[in-house]
Amino acid sequence: MYNSYILDASFVLLGAAVAYDSRLVDKFIVEGLYINKHHKLKWYNYIADGRLVIFDSLEEALKYAESLNDNLGESVSSLCLNPVEELSLQLKALKLVTCKNRLINEEVLMYHVAIARHSLAYRPDFDKIETTYESIKQPLFEQLKLTPYISIFACPRYKILLHRGNDNKNDWRKKSNLTKRGLELFYRARICEGFELSINNHWGDTKGEIRRLLLPRANQLLHLASVKSLLADALKKGQKVLVCGGYVFWYEESNLKWEVKFTKDTYDNSSSKTLWKEGSILSKNHGRLIILPYIKKDGKKISGHTKNAPNDSPAFPRKKDEYVDLPFNILKGDLMYELMGEINYE
Repeated sequence: MYNSYILDASFVLLGAAVAYDSRLVDKFIVEGLYINKHHKLKWYNYIADGRLVIFDSLEEALKYAESLNDNLGESVSSLCLNPVEELSLQLKALKLVTCKNRLINEEVLMYHVAIARHSLAYRPDFDKIETTYESIKQPLFEQLKLTPYISIFACPRYKILLHRGNDNKNDWRKKSNLTKRGLELFYRARICEGFELSINNHWGDTKGEIRRLLLPRANQLLHLASVKSLLADALKKGQKVLVCGGYVFWYEESNLKWEVKFTKDTYDNSSSKTLWKEGSILSKNHGRLIILPYIKKDGKKISGHTKNAPNDSPAFPRKKDEYVDLPFNILKGDLMYELMGEINYE
């Protein structure tokens, strides 16, 4: 079912991250970031004891990957590079691992929220589902009980992709034989169609729109007793910027209250930047986006800052004596989902 990769001794494991394989429903796999003798980095399925490493929960998978990443520095040192090359490779590997884990955390959050948004939606009766493929009817029914809003369904076992009829919600017809692209579209449908967004739009833009749609919900977190307690404890520790996934809990002495802002990714795959966890955020304006501090490819450290999104009006500036310079702390990646689970959806 899976491609078997036989890696020779020239491949060195530099890090590990969690991925979702759409051929396994609601399972998580671990992928290893390897470097070969030509110093090329590439992700491969991580194999232990001759088998793919699979977990039922994201938390378990992340914990396992984290244990592998504890040796990242030693793995890079074993390559006997000069100090500049060694630092550059460490930063690059850290960036790729951080990005991959951030993406899976974010998409799992969005998936669970999409399901919650449709908890009261119509679920079809098994006998009313119409399809010429009786063998697929049961797995289709099980998926629709969970995500009744999807328009396509992929069945890896029978290698087929079905689509829902426009005029009949219970009518499912063959769209095509199953391909990697079909699996990808089905994976996206389970997330974005829960927010009434198209699977054919640019995936990055779609997730940006989902973040925007979730912001009012994120603001509601400030009224939950559990979150109030969490933030009160943070203040006692002197923590005033808490990063949780794509959101930031932000506290200013001038307002004496917490607010929720977005993060603006500075450590994605297309970037030459890596998150600088010990950096601080210098806010010279009242922008709603937080640019987290990062380290450039050459090792130069850049402080974080605030700004507005490209399509917004410019952020309202602060007076120089009102600039805010704050360190930040990262909360557990799955905390935002746990907190949002306390909010009732219409």
